[in-house]
Amino acid sequence: MSTNNDIEFTDIYKFQCGFEKMKVVVKTFSNKNILELARETQPILDMYKEILAHDYVLYMHVGQSSYFIRRQDVHSIWQRKDLIQYGDLFYSLNSVLAEKENKLAPKRLVVIFSPMPGKDEYHSANVAHRCFTPSFPSIQKHLVKNTLVMRIMDLNLSYGSHYVNTFNYTNMEDDIQGAIRFVMESNHVDADDVVLYGGSKGGTGALYHSMLGDYNSVTVDPIISTEQYNQENDLHFLRDFRKKSLLNDLKRLANKETVRRRIIFGCPLISFNYNLYTQIPSDSIEIRNVFDSAVHKHADISRNTIIEQTTCINELLLTSKNLINTVDQIAALTE
Repeated sequence: MSTNNDIEFTDIYKFQCGFEKMKVVVKTFSNKNILELARETQPILDMYKEILAHDYVLYMHVGQSSYFIRRQDVHSIWQRKDLIQYGDLFYSLNSVLAEKENKLAPKRLVVIFSPMPGKDEYHSANVAHRCFTPSFPSIQKHLVKNTLVMRIMDLNLSYGSHYVNTFNYTNMEDDIQGAIRFVMESNHVDADDVVLYGGSKGGTGALYHSMLGDYNSVTVDPIISTEQYNQENDLHFLRDFRKKSLLNDLKRLANKETVRRRIIFGCPLISFNYNLYTQIPSDSIEIRNVFDSAVHKHADISRNTIIEQTTCINELLLTSKNLINTVDQIAALTE
């Protein structure tokens, strides 16, 4: 049954007048959702981006209709019980596993920024599949003891905005920084014992926010500019929504005093991202060059360096100044 929230992709006038609603329903007359069809037809692409521009996100496709909801109202559709809201942001938090507790060590925190979805979920109508892609689900088992794992959702536009502000979500960066501080304070985690982690667009978020808030980070081939993706039929649907390049912002942040380390895994033979983040003038950034015969494209870098990534995260946690001070205090009690 039709409601006044419904619009057909040919009904432009009603379409333009429908943005006062919490939800918008677009009849596609197809089992394909509007995201899939936007890749095939220019008018549908234009309509899809117009809906994004009014701060709606696609969250479901049923009965040949694609359903959108205002980003600020996404909390009303969640059935998951593991999501925590901070501002307009959502995240999950895994407590320290019982078998991984160590009462003689400080609490630690690894913050994971989600990558792009895989091929099977790339055109999913499910917003969580696109913006909260699981990354390294077993990571907690491979980290040193006393480590909590926080995962931040890139809830914005189509696939997220690589965790940076857009014209429709101008305080996203503040929400992310605030959420990290809130988790740290709530769990008594010192900044020395925090590592931000991510690859691809998650690497963008982890690197950018580690420099913005002065945290350690381990990232894999972070996307510094969307230029290449914009040219590839606006692959991430970010054209016109956010600044194209973050290089100048990262250069500016590199001038801040820092006591943290940022480790980036990249491949000189896959040059688009590499040629940009190697321009960031900071002694805090360490480039780990990847030369692997299994690496042929951007996405291969992360999947072929899992052991190296985990090793570096643990290295940063085990060289924490806070940990060293704790160990010295315990050692002094035994003398």
